[in-house]
Amino acid sequence: MKAIVMNEYGHKDVLKEQKFERPTPEEGQVIVKVNATSINPIDWKLREGYLKIWCLLNFLLF
Repeated sequence: MKAIVMNEYGHKDVLKEQKFERPTPEEGQVIVKVNATSINPIDWKLREGYLKIWCLLNFLLF
């Protein structure tokens, strides 16, 4: 299966297509095939690192 991954903050060029082995679902789990997706304004702001401090604070507090 393919996925788009990012390993660092940055512009759209940090997004890379990567292949993974198909996961094996455990009891009570399913695999869902995704045919389409979308990007919201918060998505690219997170990707570029604009909310990096906010995310870190929330991770540390909760």
